[in-house]
Amino acid sequence: PGEQQRNGGDTAWAIRSGGRGKTPGYQQPLLIASSPADIATATPKSTHLHSGKHLTLSTGEDVSIASGKSLLASVAQSISLFAQNAGAKLFAAKGRIELQAQSDAMELTAQQGLKITSLAQLVEMSAQKEILLTSGGAYVRIVRGDIEVHAPGTIDIKGAKKALSGPASMDYSNNALPIGIPAGLYDEQNRLMTSHGVPLQDVAVEVDIPDQGKKIFFTDQDGNIPRIFSDKPGGGKVTLVPDELIVPPGSDKYSASKKS
Repeated sequence: PGEQQRNGGDTAWAIRSGGRGKTPGYQQPLLIASSPADIATATPKSTHLHSGKHLTLSTGEDVSIASGKSLLASVAQSISLFAQNAGAKLFAAKGRIELQAQSDAMELTAQQGLKITSLAQLVEMSAQKEILLTSGGAYVRIVRGDIEVHAPGTIDIKGAKKALSGPASMDYSNNALPIGIPAGLYDEQNRLMTSHGVPLQDVAVEVDIPDQGKKIFFTDQDGNIPRIFSDKPGGGKVTLVPDELIVPPGSDKYSASKKS
């Protein structure tokens, strides 16, 4: 750990010990909240946590998140979920569960069995180019309108009736995946605050991007302007739009009031 982290640990120990000992100074401004029991924060409106670099949540036992509506996560790079001992579960009491790899492949791998079941409807498998089923050297391949059934051993076909008639086909339409932000785009978002950390709201800002020209935005209640996307790195310029101050007539004059 860094020097500032060690100092923070010493300070937390000093708080738990009732203030005994010497609290070391910090090399940088640091805010620590510590309690021997619980810490609670509550507000009837919104809570915002922002970090310019990393945000870490750690606990010795459980982490619980409850939401009255939706739980949304938007990540620019990757999401990783790992369960070491007790497995992982995903349930939807109502509505569909959708998994999409919108620009790459998807893999489902299990060390033991893999089970796919539809309790009330059907199981559909569709591929634009080819479907391949293989086990023990035998395989079934569906490709270019042909079906190949090959086996190093016995092929056993049983049924009350066997119908071998002329050619037939069935068209299957695959739904197009949504098109998101193309890979490789660059993005940037600016936030305006005072020297005391107070967000500047409703401030006009001019953004000049070489491949998009000049645009004027207004900061929101948190001091943010909309995120800007570009195909080229760098080169953008952000400037404040000069504002006009209207002084009421006579406000530059002063007259002393008479004492009664």
